[in-house]
Parts: sequence; structure tokens; C-alpha cells
Amino acid sequence: ELYSVKSVTSTNNNDNYAVIISGGLDSYYNWVRFWNDCSQIYKTLVNVYGYHDDHIYVLMSDGTNPANDRHLNDGSYDSSPLDLDGDGDTDVQYAATRANISSVFNQLSKTLNSNDNLFIFTTDHGEQVSGCDAKIILWGETMSDNEFSDEVNKVNAGHINVVMEQCYSGGFIDNLQGSNRVIAT
Repeated sequence: ELYSVKSVTSTNNNDNYAVIISGGLDSYYNWVRFWNDCSQIYKTLVNVYGYHDDHIYVLMSDGTNPANDRHLNDGSYDSSPLDLDGDGDTDVQYAATRANISSVFNQLSKTLNSNDNLFIFTTDHGEQVSGCDAKIILWGETMSDNEFSDEVNKVNAGHINVVMEQCYSGGFIDNLQGSNRVIAT
């Protein structure tokens, strides 16, 4: 069943939640474009759709660790900025690890109900295991499509929209599909 944008984005912004995930694997493979994509999604959710900052959970590379974790286009490295929308507030809360993903989805499972909407955006690298089985690369580890869907399935939101841009993200569709979901890979 397809839903229009109006049906999956509540006019009551208290009902809208988001999870943004970008692992990158390590500082060499964590290209600046992943941060740029997350920043653009974050700014769109806040500035265009009116999401509340405290309803957006950002899991990015090494999280709040000040070590260099981002590979810039000129070959140098820096620490990913924690402010994704330029308002001076820290937007990145967690490192992109399996444990943190589980923690965020556990929290959302206790918070969201059938009146709420959840938007999930993932980026960075992915890999194919076999057939329709795939993994997303996190910070120093991976998560399979089965494991990721187990986390998402904890949440009882009325609508769940998933946008995945990592390679082989199509392998997640069979695990994530459901009557209340829109998935783009």
C-alpha cells in the first residue's frame, strides 16, 4: 500500500521522530560526503518538516569522540562536527554501533505508538552477504539486514519511512517491509 507524503508526515510535529545512521567503518572510509548527507537530511527534517531536535536521534561514526574520524576530499582528516544544522547545538548523540542502535530503538519502542511517524535514514557503506542478505557498515563493525529489521520492528509507529543509501541496501527490503512502511533504497 502506498501512502502520500501527507499521510506519513503528521501535521502535529510532536508525532514525528527520526533516526539518522552513518557508520563509515573507520576514519579512512568515513568520507565527508556521509556527514554532508546526514546534515542535509537533518536540516530538511527540522527546517522544512518542523521536526523537533529532541525527536531526532543521530548515530554517526565515533559519536562525540573528538578524535579525527572523517576523511576530507583533500586527503586530510578531522573530527566530524556534532552540529548538523549550524544552530550551535550538538545534534550527534551516539557512535554508530550495534549497541547504540539497539539502545535508540529500545527507547523509541517505549515512546512511539500508532499515532507517531518514524523516519529512518542510513548512509555510508554496505555489503552483500548473499542473495538478498546484506549488511550496513557501522563504526568498526557491521549489522545484518536481519539484525537491523529486528531493531526497527521493536517500534510500534503508525508509519515508518526508511531511506537507505548505502550499497546493497536493497537487500534490506525483504526484512523491513510491512503494511505501515515505505522503503526507498
